Amino acid sequence: MAHRGALLISLLLTVGCVSQPAVTYEYSSPSLAATFYEDTGPEQRELLLDDLSVVINVSAGFARTTLTASFANPSDEELEGKFTLQLPEQSVLTGYALDIEDVMLGGVIGASPAVQRAYEEKVRGDIDPGIGELTRRNEFVTEVYPIPEAGKRTIQVSFVTPHARGHEFALPLTTRARRFELTVHSQDEPRIEVPATTAVSVEDDNPRLATVEGKNVVLDGTLRVATRSTLQPIWARGRDGSLFAFLPFTEVPRKEAEPVRSLRLYWDQSLSVAGNTETLLEFADSLFALEDVRVELSTFNHLGAQRRSPEELRALSYGGGTSLAALFESELGRSPVDVCILVSDGDVSIGPVPEGELPCRLHTVTAASGANHLVLNELAMRHLPP
Repeated sequence: MAHRGALLISLLLTVGCVSQPAVTYEYSSPSLAATFYEDTGPEQRELLLDDLSVVINVSAGFARTTLTASFANPSDEELEGKFTLQLPEQSVLTGYALDIEDVMLGGVIGASPAVQRAYEEKVRGDIDPGIGELTRRNEFVTEVYPIPEAGKRTIQVSFVTPHARGHEFALPLTTRARRFELTVHSQDEPRIEVPATTAVSVEDDNPRLATVEGKNVVLDGTLRVATRSTLQPIWARGRDGSLFAFLPFTEVPRKEAEPVRSLRLYWDQSLSVAGNTETLLEFADSLFALEDVRVELSTFNHLGAQRRSPEELRALSYGGGTSLAALFESELGRSPVDVCILVSDGDVSIGPVPEGELPCRLHTVTAASGANHLVLNELAMRHLPP
């Protein structure tokens, strides 16, 4: 049942089914291409996309997307394959996972071979999913093994995309799926354009929630989502060249500020931060000098997180990659504080950007000219008070 109110869903479709002539693409996305060994030699073929789910949550100037794709192996032999997904422009990959014995297990993004091997030995055993990475074309790719005979494998990818005016969300979908489901949540009434060339059904009773479903769906184009009153960031540069984004919000009644009695400083100890520390150290000294405020310090990199005394900060040795997963894991069950400050360039080189929240209201600080402001802003927005 479809309702037409302020929510507008445009379906670019021709009623039909998958038995119609095949659609020719320059390349498929998402796809899982496997190697079949024939008498004539090895041959690359795309596996059947059995189930495709796309969930998009639009709020605060960003679109947060989780895409889940299940592929079927029709052969009687175990296969290995390469998964490819074209991301929207300016998107930041925040995580991916693969099914391991029917459980979705987070993967490693952009890690060195040594770190990848250690991760697999500890977590995955003999199952080797490869290493997830982004190409220069902004494609997410990862090796998938094993793909069991007459079985399935599922890949899940999460990413964040700017969705201010002038940054329409546009996700290429050029594939066919036995089952397709799209869910869009929005604070504003969205306009959705679905590139389906086969029939799909639409549920949009709620003007801020839309669901599109279909079976044997051919997708041949770009999924687009736009809203009429999306927030427009205001960009500014600091004296050191750092880029900042300010998001305008509707004015709300002011509350009397509650005093800050406890503060936790999360300090990125990775190698990429090493050349931008002097200004940050002066900032940290000013926090340690606050009266009537208990200040705690934790440093982190891909090797883990460690609680330290303020006196240790200036003698800190930097190395390794940035892993927010290590920081979030170390904070599980830790007592909350009034405010937390994350000092990092946001360049998450190992592992995903974790889901969930830290035990405090979080602010992010950087002095790096090449900082990943989308990740830093996403973390800060996630920790805004209700």
